[in-house]
Amino acid sequence: MNLIEKHKPIIKLHPYEKYFPIGWNEWFARTKKTTPLPDGQRGRHFPKDKNGNDLPKDFAKLGPTQALYHMINNSDGSIDIAYMYLFAWNGSKRLMGLAPTGAHSADVESFYVHILPNGQVGFYGLTTHGEIQMYNVHPSIRKSKGGPYDNSQTLEMSNGRPVVYSAVNAHAFYDSPGSYFRFYGFGNDNTEDGPSVPFFYENAMSSPAWHDMSDLGMKYGLPSVLSLQMQLFQQEEKPFHLQTVKPHKLYRKVIPHFFSLKKIRFAMWLPYLIYFVLPVAFMFLSRSKHKKKIAFAILILQIYGLKAFFYFFGSSIGIPQDEENIWGFVFPLRFY
Repeated sequence: MNLIEKHKPIIKLHPYEKYFPIGWNEWFARTKKTTPLPDGQRGRHFPKDKNGNDLPKDFAKLGPTQALYHMINNSDGSIDIAYMYLFAWNGSKRLMGLAPTGAHSADVESFYVHILPNGQVGFYGLTTHGEIQMYNVHPSIRKSKGGPYDNSQTLEMSNGRPVVYSAVNAHAFYDSPGSYFRFYGFGNDNTEDGPSVPFFYENAMSSPAWHDMSDLGMKYGLPSVLSLQMQLFQQEEKPFHLQTVKPHKLYRKVIPHFFSLKKIRFAMWLPYLIYFVLPVAFMFLSRSKHKKKIAFAILILQIYGLKAFFYFFGSSIGIPQDEENIWGFVFPLRFY
């Protein structure tokens, strides 16, 4: 078994996931370049059908899907492997359960493996919203590096392969099923043990897609850092310019998510109890004979009041609301 097959991860999607991966070659074959932006960057138009109409965002289906890999042989005898995955669409995150925001096309996630000269795994790396989270960090690396390297948390293994869980809509990679706090609990990532994607892998350097990757907004560079740069670009942050930096050096720039995010099963429900504070307080303090009806009206008004606020003023406060149909507005709460 070669190293690519030996270390390739098992990617498990959430049962609610509807925005599936797409092959890199297929994506670039079905899209066209956009007009360059004032800063010289360019992207690609979302795929259209044969009649020129926009395809639904969930057009990609679950099935055998092309992923890319790139392997670097380092001068010290270690090896870095980058596995790169492309999702056609990143779904909206419901901020506070109300405002759909953050949707975009061409969502890239990566899985990294650093192999020591003795053949042992130095660490695994998972991309999570532009950061790289580290697992199975070898004691020799923890001892010599410290800081973000000081982590012994391990990934789940299945038949010798690491298992990765992809967050619903956002596709951020995590180590296990559960809820991961983001935005103070009002924009959590959620993973579950769902279907795994049957990926097949091609060398990035021999793929036709490699020559068009800069159209996602990036300069040409090593694939091992390219996916991280793509994510930073999507977040409108300045990408790394050190195109030849080995991937294991990038890991020192981030903090593992389990230091900053608390993982609690079903935690997605907890923050939304705040919506009941005013209605319950009114129930206890009011002497009105209609207090139940009024409390219910307060609950509804604050939910739709916040919904309307995000709709009309979200962009001005840095939270643009994605488009949604009338049913999305009428039934605003969604906890994933």
